[in-house]
Amino acid sequence: MTNVVFTTYKQQPEGSADDAATASLLKENGVTVDSIPWDQEQVQWADYDLVVPRSCWDYHLRADEFRVWLERLKESGARVANSVDTLRWNMHKSYLRELESKGISILPTIWLEKGSDAELSSLLMERGWQEAVIKPMISADADNT
Repeated sequence: MTNVVFTTYKQQPEGSADDAATASLLKENGVTVDSIPWDQEQVQWADYDLVVPRSCWDYHLRADEFRVWLERLKESGARVANSVDTLRWNMHKSYLRELESKGISILPTIWLEKGSDAELSSLLMERGWQEAVIKPMISADADNT
């Protein structure tokens, strides 16, 4: 039997509704699914057939700790859905700039350095935009957006 773990976070250790729906489908097909917060101590991640990062929704608030966990996960030899290197790369929104430099279209974006003195109304006017999304470089969903 295949044994999978979905990584979650402490405030919702059972995972999200989407996690539950996905787990239900997997269970119907004979897969055992556990949900464990990513920062729970003493978990032997390599004991699972697959570690699936699902709803680690506080990673952006604890980015340094999350990076340490990713490194421990990699060192454990656990099989991870999406490589640890990809997860680490994807944490910081600069990955979008890298994709764009390789010819992949992204939404029109202005990259501002932390602490820059930019005026939103001027930036919008310069580009002819009516709306914009302002997002930290390390963020999850709409938190601080």
